[in-house]
Amino acid sequence: MQTAKTKALDKIEKSLNQDLIWSDSSWEVYREPFLNGERPDFVCLNPSKGILIIKYLNFSQNNYDIEKDRFIDIKTNNFVNIQNPISYFDRLQSSIRELYLPRLGEKAFAFRAITSCIIFNEERDKSLDLLSRFSNFNKFIDKKNQFTLGCLNNLKLTDIFPNHQQDLSKLMSEELAMDFRNWLYKPDFAEDQQTTVALPKRQWDLIHTSPKSKYRRIKGSAGSGKSFVLCGRAVELAKENKKVLIVTYNITLINYLRELCDRFHTNAQNHIEFIHFHEWMSKTFDFLGISIKYPKFDEQEEKMKNYLEIELPNQLIQALEATPFIEKYDAILVDEGQDFNRQWWNTLQQSLKENGEMLLVADTAQDIYIRQLNSWIDDPMKNLGMASRWTELNDSFRIPNNVKPLLNKFQKEFFESKNINLIVSKQDDLMDCQVKWIDTDPDSSIQKCVDELLVLVKEDQNQKRSFTDLTFLTDSQLAGLKVVEKLRASDKSLKVVDTFKRNEKDRNQKIRKIAFTKLDATVKATTIHSFKGWESRMIVILITRAKTPKDLSVIYTGLTRIKQHPLSSFLTILNTTKRLNNYLVS
Repeated sequence: MQTAKTKALDKIEKSLNQDLIWSDSSWEVYREPFLNGERPDFVCLNPSKGILIIKYLNFSQNNYDIEKDRFIDIKTNNFVNIQNPISYFDRLQSSIRELYLPRLGEKAFAFRAITSCIIFNEERDKSLDLLSRFSNFNKFIDKKNQFTLGCLNNLKLTDIFPNHQQDLSKLMSEELAMDFRNWLYKPDFAEDQQTTVALPKRQWDLIHTSPKSKYRRIKGSAGSGKSFVLCGRAVELAKENKKVLIVTYNITLINYLRELCDRFHTNAQNHIEFIHFHEWMSKTFDFLGISIKYPKFDEQEEKMKNYLEIELPNQLIQALEATPFIEKYDAILVDEGQDFNRQWWNTLQQSLKENGEMLLVADTAQDIYIRQLNSWIDDPMKNLGMASRWTELNDSFRIPNNVKPLLNKFQKEFFESKNINLIVSKQDDLMDCQVKWIDTDPDSSIQKCVDELLVLVKEDQNQKRSFTDLTFLTDSQLAGLKVVEKLRASDKSLKVVDTFKRNEKDRNQKIRKIAFTKLDATVKATTIHSFKGWESRMIVILITRAKTPKDLSVIYTGLTRIKQHPLSSFLTILNTTKRLNNYLVS
């Protein structure tokens, strides 16, 4: 039996097919796409004319009113679980520009490529009157044709999408359309889409076994398969139609985790939500109708850090405890858990279903933000609900065998014993890595980095190395940008994708981080911070500082990004610090 919403969506789809597609057959209509958990009712896509997003709201003024920016049932006088549609679309448009289509977001006037439409049962005037009671109604009015209204009983393309014939080929392209399709496509979980991932039995057991405790934690050395376990578990749960959320702190890691999930099951990424923690907080505040006004701390970095890491999460915990309406998850999985603190974990717990499961995977040796994971996660007084002991993974199947002693030596020499995760060497690991350590001075380091990057590929006589596999990492934004500029100047044909900040007002850095992916057929250049969790077979690292525990943790993290490969792997370190002079020799 058809529901009222199904009938309404059928009617809207028929109208789109008759009017929009009839006007231009290049339009594609996606009904109820997953879109990383956003779930609009329709997305229409045209490679040269833009994007239309439609949300249908099945209610009228006779039944609902607006109070404190929330819908309220007139009969019961209770709040209902319907999000402010203006906030929903405003945030979704930003997510499309910044997360789903970051290459669009880099362009001026990118907002013109996206139109959002709310379709009500009632006439436009009544619908406008209802929306006008939201405090952010001015956003709806100010955006004019980027926010539109439609009436289900009188569907007109000129109301829904007045700009449907506008040529936006300077903003949109087939390449961008393909990027967006990857977020829209929602196939069934068919058995024949299962792919093969080579993992040790221990890791497979963790993927397929439900935890004895509601909250599970896994600690492991670099390359031990922690992220594989997390993604494999997420896919298993999604195959059971569970609502799954993967959370990370590192923005650049989202694309990598999506790719990992697809290794377990083709298009698994379109059944799982991926988000970085502060974006999740912003999205949840938005859903609750709470506007966040960030205080000005006048360059007081410590106060701002405390606000973002402690005060704001605590505000969200209080808000979540006070509402029964937030949509909860069957599973929440946290990657690179050493980047998180107790307040963040507690905040995520509020969005877990009663019988759900949470997983945190971590490597305490890569604590580059000095969150001191062990200090909060092992404390029984914190009431985190964690299993009493870590599940440990120490066999690394990614790190080349001859690099493991270097990493273990580094840990023993520079880290506190509680943070050490020694990497076990296996005798059957036969793939070694060509390691080169170069001590240099800061003035010469930029040119030497460029030389080493170029020689790695150009000295290869057997054509088994590619610029696509080449990665440059550093602990310095400024030095990294100088290397990239010099590398591009040395070879005009060379494509380089980077995430370095151009200046203090560089608003596009976040977009470049989100767009960063292993699948780009280019040289990758980024900070060690942004590459944490990733891997590459050909890496050149520039070290500019080694004074503090944080500096040393960053260096260790960079060294652990190397992976073994049948065609050999290459790790070149350029060191400008006195503390690490002759380190490889010593």
